[in-house]
This record gives sequence, C-alpha cells and structure tokens, in this order.
Amino acid sequence: MSVFEFVKVLYSYNAEDETIGLKLIENTVLQFLEDRGDGWSKGVIGTREGWYPTSYVKKLTVDGVIDPVRLAAVIRSSDWTVCCTDEDKFYYLNKKSQETTWELPAVPVPQSLRQAKSPTDLTPENGLIPNSLSRHSLNLDSQPMNGPKDIQRKSSLRDLEKPKKSDKNSQKVVNGITFPESIGDQKPLHPGEDHYCDYFWSDTETGTGFEVTIQKATNGKYVIKEMSEFMKERAVIEEQYARSLLKLSKSQLGETEEGTLRRAWQIIKTELAVRAKIHSNFAGSVALNLEKPLLEYKEALKQPEKEYIPLMDQKRRQLKELDMLMEKAKGNPLYANRRPTLKALNSEDFKSLDRKGRKPILEDATRMLAAYNDIQQSWLETMIQALQEMEQQEEERSDNLKGLFLKYIDLNVQINENIAVNLQKVHDTIEHISKKADRELFIKHRATGRVRPVSRDPSANLFREC
Repeated sequence: MSVFEFVKVLYSYNAEDETIGLKLIENTVLQFLEDRGDGWSKGVIGTREGWYPTSYVKKLTVDGVIDPVRLAAVIRSSDWTVCCTDEDKFYYLNKKSQETTWELPAVPVPQSLRQAKSPTDLTPENGLIPNSLSRHSLNLDSQPMNGPKDIQRKSSLRDLEKPKKSDKNSQKVVNGITFPESIGDQKPLHPGEDHYCDYFWSDTETGTGFEVTIQKATNGKYVIKEMSEFMKERAVIEEQYARSLLKLSKSQLGETEEGTLRRAWQIIKTELAVRAKIHSNFAGSVALNLEKPLLEYKEALKQPEKEYIPLMDQKRRQLKELDMLMEKAKGNPLYANRRPTLKALNSEDFKSLDRKGRKPILEDATRMLAAYNDIQQSWLETMIQALQEMEQQEEERSDNLKGLFLKYIDLNVQINENIAVNLQKVHDTIEHISKKADRELFIKHRATGRVRPVSRDPSANLFREC
C-alpha cells in the first residue's frame, strides 16, 4: 500500500475518545494510513493521527495532479487545512488568517517524509507522528478480544453507519444538546432581524454560545466602570488646570506696562481667571453628570451570570447524563440487567420478547426520552429568556451611554462657548489699543521739558583776547 493515499471527508465525525479517534470535518482532506478491515481506518491530519469510520470518507486520486509528497506535508502542517470542493478540486485554508487559496502552499517537507516507502515508515522516530499518538500508546492490538468491553466496542463498530445527507430529520448531539444536522426548514425566531436568540446556539472552541453572551454582558459592565474612571480622571485634570490658570492670572508679570496696552494686558489676565472658573465648573459638571451616573448605572446593571449560569449548567449536566445513558443503551446489549435495550426496540431481539418482557424496556426508553425532551425544552426556553434579557440590557446600555456621551459633548461645547464669549471681550479691548493715546499719555505724565538743545552760534565771541 502506498503511503501517499488521501481521502475526502464526506460526513463530519466527533470521536468519543480523542486520544485514539480522529475528528472529521466535512470536505476536508486527510492522509490515509491503514484500513483495519472492521469498519475503521487510520489517518493523519495536522499533528494528529487517529481512527475514524471508513464509511465516512472516500478515496481521492491525486496522481498527475498534485505532488503527493508536498500534499502530505501540507496536510501535516499546523498552519493549513486541505479542503475539497464537491467536484473534488483541492483548495487550502490558512488557519491563522482564514484565507483560502487554490495554489498548493509551500511548506517545508521533512526528509523522512520524502523517503517514506510504506505506512510503517511513518513512526514517531521519524518525527511524522506525535509520540503520544503512536500505535503503542493506542494499544489497539494488545486489547483482549473478549468480555463485555469488547462486546460493546465491536457492537459500536458495526452499528456506526453513514449519516444520510438527504435526511432532513438527521440530528447530532453537542454537549448533550440535540441539533439538526442542517438548519434546513428551521425558521428563525425573529425573521428579517438580527437578534441574540437566533445566533448563539452553537458551541465554540472556547465555550458555549450562552457563555459568549454572558461574557458580552460582563464586559459591558466592566467597560462602564472604566468609563467612570476616565471621567473621574478628566475632572481631576480640569480642576488642576483651573488652579494653574488662576495662579497664573494673579502673577505680577507685565505690571509695568502703561496706557491702553496695560488695560489690554490686564484684561488678558482677568480672562484667565474667568477661564479658570469655567474649567473648575466643567470639572464639577463632569463629576456630577457623567462620573457619578456611570457608577450608579454600573451598580444597577443586572448580573445575568449569577441568575442563569447555575441553572443552565444544571440542565446541561442533566442532558449529558441522559444522553450518555441512551447512547450506552444503544451500544451495549448487556446494559440494564442484561435485558435488550433501546437498540433492540427495532430489532429481531425485541420482536422475540413476550409482552411482559417488552413493557419495562418500552417504559424505560420512553421515560428517558421524555425526560430528555422535557429538560431540553426547559433549557431552550431558559436560554431564549436569558438571551432576550441580555439583549434588552445591552440595548438599554447602548442608549444610556449614548445619552451620556452626548452630554459630555454638550459640556465641552458649553465650556468652549463660555470661553469664546469671554475672549470676545478681550478681543474688543485689544482692538482699542491706541499708539497715539499711549504716546499722549506718556508725554502728559512723563514729559521733562519742551526746550531742545541748539548748535552754538559761530559769530558769538566766545573767546576774549588775552
């Protein structure tokens, strides 16, 4: 078997045990390594190697189209995901930038990968498969093939079938919650509008959709606290500025000036004192009308995490437990005191039971399913209520902050208008500076006499004969 064989994922698959199973994502490409012949195959994608259902993939032909060695290197790269269109045309997704390209990316190709001749060459020693996922650690060959555990494992292998893409009623379970495989005919709760309760049902790598909205609400409250601190600091700066202006207005600098220039200089210093008062009033307005309301609003905000997180977590745990019980019943014929279980409800084993034997099985199955659906419906209703409350709170927060921001602008406009009015008075005084008036005033108060020196008369007999 060639080491460079590739398969396209037809159906997504979440491995129950990720230490040995390989997670599959529809339309991605992985490198095929081994077929056990019992419905399971081994492959590698990125830095992970594991087992997956053989029926969930199909083989691809790359000979003469793409260099298989380079393709294998890209598949094993931690930076790229190899994908495939419905027409089996390759394209490549960059995991960091989320950008795609039709061109085969240039990634380093290990020498050991170039020299690999068979699947046995892909060993941890060659640096191609992590040691933690080697065949030895998987321990597939060393497990005893008898006993209840083996029966359960073999049964689950046989029972794993292809999902049908065309089945509108196909479902999947994520963290205990049942979802349709495709949104299909599922109508939004608010058609034509964007609302929380239509967009936060799926879980992410970092948490549930509910936790994403909780984080939004928590962050909104924290941001309000930061805004309050900002306004407090702005008020402090304005008050300090006002004090500095007032001190400068009392300075004796320039006091020896005279005339209309003196009056202009004095009005400039007086304006400084007035401006100091304007900025001091502005500081008080910021503290009273912005900082304080922000703090009060922060304290008044609800804390949805305290109300809803314990409730939602409790329902999640209940759903996971019930889902685990039902899945265990499907895969283990020794479950529930060796009686046929949920899996047997549609099997020949169930048909062979008498009415007395069927009744408790039907009751158990019906009771578990009814309990699951009741709890999930309650979880769904609680989720919708929580999302609606958090959305409403965010809208109110947006309106309140908008009002405070506009008030902040109004205060700035008002301070600038007051300063402009005061400066107009200064401007008018400066316009009345008169060099003529200053000259006349200076002469009036400082003149020393009007008689000017003259040249000596040469005809004057200044020297007498000796």
